[in-house]
Amino acid sequence: MLFRSVSFECCPKTFNYLCTNIALQELDYKVIPHRTALGNEKGSIPYYMHSPKDGGGNSCMPFMGRSSPTIQVPITTLDSFQLDNIGLIKMDVEGFEKNVLEGGLETLKRNGYPKILFESWRESRDQEGIPATKLRKELFDYIRSIGYRIVPVNGWDEMFIAERNTDTTST
Repeated sequence: MLFRSVSFECCPKTFNYLCTNIALQELDYKVIPHRTALGNEKGSIPYYMHSPKDGGGNSCMPFMGRSSPTIQVPITTLDSFQLDNIGLIKMDVEGFEKNVLEGGLETLKRNGYPKILFESWRESRDQEGIPATKLRKELFDYIRSIGYRIVPVNGWDEMFIAERNTDTTST
């Protein structure tokens, strides 16, 4: 059986790097790249280039107190791909995690609630103009509401794993 990885990247420059690496590593038949943002809607969305040089921190989320150049990128839902046999979801979407999960709820259910590795900024990032406290609360509340528990990744204060909550007395 051929195991495949599906990757989504909306930043044109980063998408080109992704495709180049797939080809250089001869992973053409193992990794399927899609040039789109994932969220809870379909169409197009502004992509804020907070760090145009390296792409770190770029997002589909505007940040208060920052003025950043934007481009329009396509956006769709994870559910629209009808993916099966998912063992792990890894997200690095700079504050857009809840939107991605909302657009992938049927996929999560159909795949038995796979583990999710994700980032959520520490509350001290509020001082940088990022609404980290608000985003983390909304994200954690949503993840728990759909039946997951959240486990911190040791050594990383902004990385977490969401795994299916098997304790039926709490969420």
